[in-house]
Amino acid sequence: MPTNYIYILIGLLLSLQPETSAGQAYPSGEKHFPATAVINVREKYGAKGDGSTDDTQAIQQAISENIGKDRTLYFPKGTYLVTQPIKWVHIVEQDSLWRARLTIQGQSQKETIIRLKDHLPEFSNPETPKACLATGSNKVNNKESKNGGGINAFNNLIYDLTIHTGNGNPGAVALDFVGTNLAGLRNVTIVSGDGEGVAGILLKRQGAGPCLFKNVTIRGFDYGIDVYGSEYSQTYEYITLKDQKKASIRNTSNVLSLRKIRSENKNAVPVILNARRKDLKSAKRPDNYGLITLLDAEFVKNGEPATISAIVNESDTNTQAGNLYIRNVGVKGYQRTMENQGAVAKGSAIKEFVSTSVNGSASGNRADKPETFSLSIKETPQFHQNDLTQWASVTDFGASADDPNGDDTQAIQEALNSGKEVIFFPKGKFRYVISKTLVIKGNVRQLIGMQSGIDIGGKNDFSDSTQIAPVFRFEQGKHDTIYFERFNLSDERKSPFWGGVFIEHASSQVLVVKDIDNDVYARGKYFYQNTKGAGDLFLENVATIMPWNFAYAQHVWARQLNPEAHFVPLGKPIITQKGGSLWILGLKTEGPRTVLESDQGSVEVLGGFLYPVKNIQNRDLPAFISNKAKLKLTYVVNAYNPAASYTSMVSNGNKSSRKSITTDKKQFSNRGAGTAVPLYITTGEK
Repeated sequence: MPTNYIYILIGLLLSLQPETSAGQAYPSGEKHFPATAVINVREKYGAKGDGSTDDTQAIQQAISENIGKDRTLYFPKGTYLVTQPIKWVHIVEQDSLWRARLTIQGQSQKETIIRLKDHLPEFSNPETPKACLATGSNKVNNKESKNGGGINAFNNLIYDLTIHTGNGNPGAVALDFVGTNLAGLRNVTIVSGDGEGVAGILLKRQGAGPCLFKNVTIRGFDYGIDVYGSEYSQTYEYITLKDQKKASIRNTSNVLSLRKIRSENKNAVPVILNARRKDLKSAKRPDNYGLITLLDAEFVKNGEPATISAIVNESDTNTQAGNLYIRNVGVKGYQRTMENQGAVAKGSAIKEFVSTSVNGSASGNRADKPETFSLSIKETPQFHQNDLTQWASVTDFGASADDPNGDDTQAIQEALNSGKEVIFFPKGKFRYVISKTLVIKGNVRQLIGMQSGIDIGGKNDFSDSTQIAPVFRFEQGKHDTIYFERFNLSDERKSPFWGGVFIEHASSQVLVVKDIDNDVYARGKYFYQNTKGAGDLFLENVATIMPWNFAYAQHVWARQLNPEAHFVPLGKPIITQKGGSLWILGLKTEGPRTVLESDQGSVEVLGGFLYPVKNIQNRDLPAFISNKAKLKLTYVVNAYNPAASYTSMVSNGNKSSRKSITTDKKQFSNRGAGTAVPLYITTGEK
């Protein structure tokens, strides 16, 4: 059969190097924490970390006693030898009572190592792979999970360490991961000592996303990252993959948002394999086709040039190919850059490519001429203070998460006024209770919650729905950038919170919000709102259930944003934007609401997973509303029946005169009962 070349489809394949290098890891450095902020596995559980003592029992005990509690286990530098799978379970012998909500925090990405012993019989068979480390989910609908998978895999977080599968363990998986809403890895290295093993990161159980993987290096294995199943999307940034044997990344049906991916391989295998599902029983299921959004990447084949394609989008005569949006990718050492629907492309770079027609008012409805705009991208600022004399605990000022009847407002404000740079919240049995606005200014540089919960007091200043009142108000302070991270923000007591806003950005300082979960019962006005002149906002791994209000023009960059609609009023969008720019790498929503309404703003969504869940009663409800706004969107709608999918994708124009782009089969690809939108563009009303 003759080979078809994608000369027309890839009219934008040019011999260009990417504008920026990919996969360059942030220097993570060492991370020190006060003793009351973490649980030290050496001090409390007797782990040795000397590279020769078997630490399996100590580590498993630490995990089994702390899962489900949002605790942080701290691993000082050292090599922790293990000989059996380490699992997020309470009862190891019965492999039962899987749970989530645990943070593993290493001291050093390079020098904190969890390592499998060499040549273990339990890890010898690739046909029955076993994981060195496996996270889990809490019960779903009051039923225990048999394999640890599930949609309640919240707050599974791993930071700053290495997982090493040793030598002679060809049936090993380094990390079998489930994690939802707020979950993921940051500053993690995964290594096979001899290159053997099934996968570096395996994501095949239910509950693999939404989550964020950032600054991760994987060396060896058949697959660096192996993803299976349609739900609920994953975001990857600054990922380095080396010497995989079958594919660096294999995606079967899910939605992946990829940026700054670097592959270096001596083996002639694809870097990206967007694979077909071959076991579907119903065409109406939403998991027929995957969507990969890829930008700012470098793929290098070392040694002899590979005759295969660096990117493979599988298809056959009976199955539609998956969907791709690719931008700014450099390729070296591969004779073929990409294979899409049986056609192949040659060249050394992809400037911009869409696997199907482009939709929108500014497009020519051709994959070779998308005529797109792109927003500028800024990297998320990084900070960790290792000088522990600059840390202050709110408990030193009288706050306590062990007293369910207390009010911690005054004590926390005193800590914020103490002059220390870092204010931390030790994890307690319950939550810290706040009844009045906390003001952050002065010398405060970072608030770090250690996954502590924040609750609203019964008598509070947030109860009047006509008077908006913030819980955390960021006012002008000393530092250029402020960091707010590792909190669970909720109204678990169901206190009156009708005028409440969890975060108000009222300064020109840059604000970085990371690893935040906005939990059930948060029935307030907004999760976030800004004031005029607010500084840049960076979001990473943030899950919320309240509306967002960008009331004034602002520049926002988000990685793995999960805004759900549980407490978004009917007829209101989840996100409201008035001017400014909003750049999102990885967006997952939930609930039958409009995702975003932009009034003369600029929005770029690079990989979206829209999940209405319930039937959309107003069949004209659009997924997005553009009021003279510029939108560039790539996403899917996940649905099990047509009534739970949007029929109107984008309502475009102005508030008095709009035109809707509907889900006509001629315009969009079906994805089961939902829709795939590889690229939609509008540059505003002409």
